Amino acid sequence: MGWGYVFNQEGNPYHLSTTSGSFIATPLQADTPWDTMSFTHIALMAADDQVLVVNGDSDIQDFDDYLEWARENPPAVGGIGSVNNDFIVAQLLSQEADYDYDYVPFNQQGELTTALLSKSVDAMVATPGSVIGLIESGDFRALAFSGETVPDALEGVPSFAELGYGDAAVAMPRGLIMPPGVPEEAREWWIDTIAQVVETPEWAEYVEANFLTENVQYGDDFTDFLESTINNFETILTETGAI
Repeated sequence: MGWGYVFNQEGNPYHLSTTSGSFIATPLQADTPWDTMSFTHIALMAADDQVLVVNGDSDIQDFDDYLEWARENPPAVGGIGSVNNDFIVAQLLSQEADYDYDYVPFNQQGELTTALLSKSVDAMVATPGSVIGLIESGDFRALAFSGETVPDALEGVPSFAELGYGDAAVAMPRGLIMPPGVPEEAREWWIDTIAQVVETPEWAEYVEANFLTENVQYGDDFTDFLESTINNFETILTETGAI
């Protein structure tokens, strides 16, 4: 895994990596030589929210339909990873909305997408950017969005909060890290550089095009955010028996 490689570059200021939900979840479930706090934290830049979708041919037209059906027929819900954000969102949503389900983990987005297209699963949790084309084509139907502000491309799709299930809205952190023990001047250079990047129109366009929620936190603030998120993930995964 890439984070293991970065971890082994201790003190090397010429390596940079991105973060995701598995950056937090992986060391909670596996015996990795590194954990989330092992690295030099540069900046949180955005949150990647999730959308609940069904096959476009489904009789389920909206979340109310889904909920009524799910309470009578526990659905198979697909997602990436066994204890990643997709699982956490699916799990919390089922708990809040009071229905049972079977979570089906996949290793790659293509496999997950194919499973829903072929109706091998009943629904899936995914980032909007990975499925927006299939939503726009009608192959998938979006039922609910986990973020606070629903993107224009998902106009008419309710947020979890609007539906009364806001506690299930756990976003995937998109940020930047460096190996442990890099010189402080290297860390500060990257923080200053990212502070300039997020002020550019190109960054604003990137956030919009990829359906991200901007959430910029630097250095120690990013560290505090990660620590809080770890505690949240650990509580959820422990309570659900995932770890």
